[in-house]
Amino acid sequence: METKKNDFYFNTPGSIQDLTFLQNLIDGIPCGVGLFRLYRDQRLEMLYLNEEYYMMLGTARIKRKRYEGFHVIEAVHPEDRKRLLLELQKSVDEKRMSDLDIQLITGDEKQYRWIHIKGRIASDAEESTVLYIVYSDIEEKKQLELHLQASSHILEVVANTGNVSMWKYDLENNMLQQDPHTDESLGYPNQIPGGPGALITTENIYPEDVRAYLEMYERIRQGAAYSESTVRVFHQKKKKYEWQRMILSRKSKVGDAQDDPIGFSMNVELQKEVQAQYEWEQQLQKGMMEESLSYYRMNLSAEMVEEAYSKLFDASSLTVPMNYWKLLESEILVGIHKDDREQVVEVLQIDRMLAAYQRGKTSERVLYRRWMPDGELHWVKGTLTKTKRTISDDIIAFWVEQDVDQEVKDENAVRCIIEEEIELFALYMPESKTCRYLMGSLAAKTGKREPVQVTSLLLEEWLQDVLPEDRKTLAEFANPETLLDRIQKTPILQCLYRIQMEDGSVRRKKVRAMYLDENETEIIFVQRDITDLYREELRQKEILEHAIKESEDANKAKTNFLSRMSHDMRTPLNGIMNYSAFIQEAETLEDAKNYGEKIKISGDYLQTLINDTLGMSRIESGKVELKLEPYIYSEFEPSIRNVIEPKARAKGVKIRFIAPDNTQQYVMLDKMRLQQIFVNLLNNAIKFTPPGGIVQLKSELTVQTENHENIRFTVSDTGIGMSEEFIKNRLFQPFSQEHPGRDNEETGTGLGLSIVKQLVELMHGTIECRSRQREGTTFIVTIPVDTLNNYEVKKSKPEKMDLNILQGKRVMLCEDHPLNREIAVHILHKAGCVVESMEDGEKGVAAFENSAPNYYDLILMDIRMPVMDGLTAARAIRSMKRKDAATIPIIAMTANAFEEDARRSFDAGMNAHLAKPIQAATIYETMIKYLENA
Repeated sequence: METKKNDFYFNTPGSIQDLTFLQNLIDGIPCGVGLFRLYRDQRLEMLYLNEEYYMMLGTARIKRKRYEGFHVIEAVHPEDRKRLLLELQKSVDEKRMSDLDIQLITGDEKQYRWIHIKGRIASDAEESTVLYIVYSDIEEKKQLELHLQASSHILEVVANTGNVSMWKYDLENNMLQQDPHTDESLGYPNQIPGGPGALITTENIYPEDVRAYLEMYERIRQGAAYSESTVRVFHQKKKKYEWQRMILSRKSKVGDAQDDPIGFSMNVELQKEVQAQYEWEQQLQKGMMEESLSYYRMNLSAEMVEEAYSKLFDASSLTVPMNYWKLLESEILVGIHKDDREQVVEVLQIDRMLAAYQRGKTSERVLYRRWMPDGELHWVKGTLTKTKRTISDDIIAFWVEQDVDQEVKDENAVRCIIEEEIELFALYMPESKTCRYLMGSLAAKTGKREPVQVTSLLLEEWLQDVLPEDRKTLAEFANPETLLDRIQKTPILQCLYRIQMEDGSVRRKKVRAMYLDENETEIIFVQRDITDLYREELRQKEILEHAIKESEDANKAKTNFLSRMSHDMRTPLNGIMNYSAFIQEAETLEDAKNYGEKIKISGDYLQTLINDTLGMSRIESGKVELKLEPYIYSEFEPSIRNVIEPKARAKGVKIRFIAPDNTQQYVMLDKMRLQQIFVNLLNNAIKFTPPGGIVQLKSELTVQTENHENIRFTVSDTGIGMSEEFIKNRLFQPFSQEHPGRDNEETGTGLGLSIVKQLVELMHGTIECRSRQREGTTFIVTIPVDTLNNYEVKKSKPEKMDLNILQGKRVMLCEDHPLNREIAVHILHKAGCVVESMEDGEKGVAAFENSAPNYYDLILMDIRMPVMDGLTAARAIRSMKRKDAATIPIIAMTANAFEEDARRSFDAGMNAHLAKPIQAATIYETMIKYLENA
């Protein structure tokens, strides 16, 4: 396998295969870790070191390139190199963990730092062994040990000059013989019969140290030339135990007794204190650095920072110890919010910290805001801990920052909710009968936080503003004499009452009492103002009652609507059925044509009823979308006139159109929806205007700018009018008619005006109505439009439809309904088409698949069919692997008439979508369009 840069890979049977995995693993370990290969000739090769290793030495990977590979041993102090290689080889041979203290060169290449290493075998092969080694910084610990060793050496020198306690152990007589100074230093006699056991019997050796003390003498008795132990010995003059380092040696000479061991002891109380403080500082450091943003150990006496750690900046780049004031300004205070900076500076002033320590204040905390590296502002808690260093009397301070953003925000959120929603949050102590306000709006306003004695006077003060009829209830609830009995029976007590405000208004309150916790020693009182909640409940109740009434009215209206629709649909249906029978009995062609015309009129009206009902449903569901296109008023009036005039003429109603001044301005409008609005309004006007009356449509421009104008349409009539109550409450409601009882086919659905209003609002327009009974009605519609300046339409003469194109064309018709199939076949045969009918989509797909290429010229496909619907059939045909499957025109011919239905047809691969009922001309025109382009 090819080795890539930074990709360590080797083969060792039965061991780790991919060091990249180990590399990624050790990168996540929060201490120095490295991977090395140790050869049998004791050559050591570095494979990988994680970033924590370089941070520990205050350097970067790129700066230590010279120590990679077999050069890694050069980073070890010359005195330690041989020891290191021997220890690693020995640990491999003995199959154990290697454990050694060595010195490693630091980042500035001038100094060495004491490091403790522990190594373990990762994989072992015949020619080499792969180890992973963990590095720990022990510089401070090592310096302390060296300091203690130096101190011990000094004391030994002092002992040789007679400034410490000395004695001889007379083995033959089992006696300790003290030198003259012992009496002065520890207060013991010159001779102690019974030897070391005598000091134990008299409890002059601390009980926990007896074993170490006896073992020191036992080693000498067994022939050792040297033995020592550190134990606590009772000081006869000071009357307390002190740490003493005791040394016994046979090599010392005192007089002629050369074989008796000589002992001397020195006071190491100070060293023990130093070691204990060091261990305490190390433990404190570990606890403070866990989950902290930053940690600093500061020597206040020397005004120096001895150690720095931070997640807010790269602390490894700092050279510590360093000047305290410099680090304070350059790093510690950087990022603290400007409004909080002053309080942090105050806490971290050296003079103030020292003075506080002298007063006995060893710990302080401050809460402030700090900008995080990601740009977010977080709440931070700074903790300052101070102590005295025994060895130097220096005052040491530990400054730790912790991210408490979530805790502070949670606490503030709870407090805000309580202050906003809760009036009173109080703690009652039954044993002392005292109550303390904890928080809440009342506590915030009054500032009452201290415990107060619950007396009858306090209860009377509470009841003062309560309405008289509620005072007894509240007094019984708050009675401290019976409270405990009641809360034992009912864990949550509750009381509702009312108070009279200064302005005379009445507010409603709810107070609850419950035990604070499972100890059941303290009771929490919580009070809320529920006036607004009570009013809202009343309002919601009124809304619900109104909604129920509206629902009942709507159900009633729908019932009336269904009754009218049943009547209205049966009327044209009756005409269609009876005139169809009349045609069969017609004696002349003229009679048959007359009956056929009446069937068409009845069918058109039935289609209008259906379209109104479906149109209303689509508008209410939000499925109607406007199709804006250039439109001119000169086209609008004829399109309306052609529909309305025949009906007005038949009824004897005069109709007038008053055009705006500029009829040649193009605007952006949905012309179909615009026509729908005014056909509805004008139909209504004609319907309710008696013969000889007048219906008028006036159009005018009201607001005009360069690219915008408002068109105001006024539809007025001289008809029967409407009542004021109907206009105000029911005019635009679905299924509503003020005059539904007229027994003729023009009664309608009661949906027209509702459709009109919603279409006008969809166009961002307005509609208003003015009417007086027996005087007529006026509707005013205002619609805003965007204008098109200098717009020209390229007009082309309509081409006459050439039915010869359809002659002999083979058409597949997929239609399940026999009547619809018969009508379609009749229309197609009339145009000279050859038709093959299929009863469902599955048969249509099979017929096409089994036909020769280009056998069929066109497919007419119904959508709703059993076995396989038209959409599925169209997709199946388009997916076939034959050339004509992708090109043959497929036209949907269906009762699914909505826009989304058409989209589904196009998505299935169809070319066109025709909605039933279908006119022959529409079918011919669509077929010719696609056959010409085929």
